[in-house]
Amino acid sequence: MKELINDEDVAFFRANGYLKVAGILAADELKKLQEETQEAIDYGTAEVRTDPGYRYGTSTTASREILTRIEYVTNWSMAGRMLMGHPGLLRIVEQISGRDFVSIGDAMVLKTPGEGAPVAWHRDHGAEWNGTPQNYNVDIYLDDATEENCVWAIPGSNHWSDERAAAFQQKDCLPALEKDAVPCEMKAGDILLHDARVIHGSARTTNDALRRTFYYWFYSLTALAPFKSTPGYMGKRCKFLHQCIEARKQSTYDEDDMSFDYRADVPGGVPDEDVSFVYTEHGTWNVRD
Repeated sequence: MKELINDEDVAFFRANGYLKVAGILAADELKKLQEETQEAIDYGTAEVRTDPGYRYGTSTTASREILTRIEYVTNWSMAGRMLMGHPGLLRIVEQISGRDFVSIGDAMVLKTPGEGAPVAWHRDHGAEWNGTPQNYNVDIYLDDATEENCVWAIPGSNHWSDERAAAFQQKDCLPALEKDAVPCEMKAGDILLHDARVIHGSARTTNDALRRTFYYWFYSLTALAPFKSTPGYMGKRCKFLHQCIEARKQSTYDEDDMSFDYRADVPGGVPDEDVSFVYTEHGTWNVRD
């Protein structure tokens, strides 16, 4: 069984807060994902939709809204559901997080042709996530990401204090002004892992390129332990991932890899009944008092 990352890659990720892994998706799977997502994009750009999960930003050049994000990938895309069960992807997660992890959500983010909305410099979470195992996004690229429309990251900022990071939070992402920023250029079919604490963002785009990226969020149970979750939440998220792995077994993709053996020790996580593919219907990992 070929490993897609090694110990040096894991060390780089822990040190820098991001890691690029090339060529995860085969051509037939990539084509299916592109077809299904294009249908959702066409629907979301024809007019501003009020359907759950459709997110828009305001154009800086015209009085219109720009589609920026669609939540609940595994609910509206069967190919997205099968991708969540991708054995190579999940083995990467296991190498970083250990056996006990869950996925807490999924979405597709966009840079649309003509005008792609900017994303300010930000962290997904603060320094409360300090240490290992990390919590991070697995970003799956369905299109090439060039220096013009890619995510930029500040290497090592995953180790910064909240006070140091505050100077960057919500500043416009203008990479030319940040000497330490690095472009995360990608090819369609590659994945990018980014730590929840690394500072990252992307600039406004005006070219005709479409950039689609799936965000699959993975959290270790060890790191989630200090937080109060909704009753039954972890079990539902465990069942959800089992369902995605089962969906993957039904695919017609040309692959020799065996399915992933998901062994997270989660009370109520045995897949004895189906759960929703809408992650917000499972509750939350962090109940605010």
